[in-house]
Amino acid sequence: MGENHAEELLARYELGLCTPEEEVWLQEWYDQLPSAEITGDAWVRGQRVYAGIAKQLKKRRIAKIVRLTVAAAAVAALFLCVYIWQQPPHTALAKQQPGNPTLILANGVIMDLDTSGNGLQVKGKHIKYMNGKSIGDVTTAPDAYMTLRTPAGMQYMAQLPDGSKVWLNAASSLQYPSAFTGKERRVTLEGEGYFEIAQNAQQPFIVNAQQLEVNVLGTSFNIHAYSQDKPVVLSLLQGSTSANGKILRPGQQAVLDKGIIAISNANVTDAVMWRAGYFVFHDNNLEDILEEVGRWYSVEFSFDEQALKQKKFWGMLKRTSSLPTIMSYLAQTKEVTFRKEGKLIIVSRPGH
Repeated sequence: MGENHAEELLARYELGLCTPEEEVWLQEWYDQLPSAEITGDAWVRGQRVYAGIAKQLKKRRIAKIVRLTVAAAAVAALFLCVYIWQQPPHTALAKQQPGNPTLILANGVIMDLDTSGNGLQVKGKHIKYMNGKSIGDVTTAPDAYMTLRTPAGMQYMAQLPDGSKVWLNAASSLQYPSAFTGKERRVTLEGEGYFEIAQNAQQPFIVNAQQLEVNVLGTSFNIHAYSQDKPVVLSLLQGSTSANGKILRPGQQAVLDKGIIAISNANVTDAVMWRAGYFVFHDNNLEDILEEVGRWYSVEFSFDEQALKQKKFWGMLKRTSSLPTIMSYLAQTKEVTFRKEGKLIIVSRPGH
């Protein structure tokens, strides 16, 4: 184990998914790293992570805090600097600026949302940001459904009327009412979302995602449901839930493919690494990888050969990396090359 393992644990820690043993491992690993002078966002992130670990372990040794802060920054800097593709500035492959998330009310009114508000809260007739700033009022019936949408390249959080929280990944949408007034709390997801559900045994929470229906009482889980042509994946992190009537336990995934649902044990933390700002691929095929990359950078890929779609790759990169960096990482394997033709990025074999 080394930098790769530590970086993954750092991301898992920020999501609250590390075990006590993994937190101890992180601290001991940091203590063995040399000092370096690194500043900026990476330093702030490292400081936040270590502060949490140190508090939980009730350790207050200042020297170790300094070493951890620097070490965490070094790991982040390492990953950000891997495989830099030498592109001139301001090329057509630079990441496009994402638009704003929007809230579409039941009466058709569209509200552009401010990304500096730390997320959205709708409760009863009132709509406000999580920082307390008011947006407006809902003028339709409380059980009328509104739709929250995220653009490509952006994530957004919403606190639902019952206190549950949902984080939407890029190019996703969530339909929900301004108040849960019936016997159940039902929402509809398109795309990808991570849910932390407030417990209420008298009012079960139900998520519809394509042909998958997820029933929960109080739990944390991720649903990936972007395309009608692709499997829908439910990953359960905490609590218990059912998918189309089949019970899941923490650490399991339900995969719905062509009407057939299968449940298996899985590394479910990979499914939520997007929330910590990472692309994580463990033997994923290239088609699925580039679909995810395309949603984030708002680009479209086309394959010269169908066989290229099934090539497998492993890796972990920050979503703040540039698109050329991501493509360079893949090209370094000598399995694929990329070229731009019009609005498309063409994927080919080397030498073609």
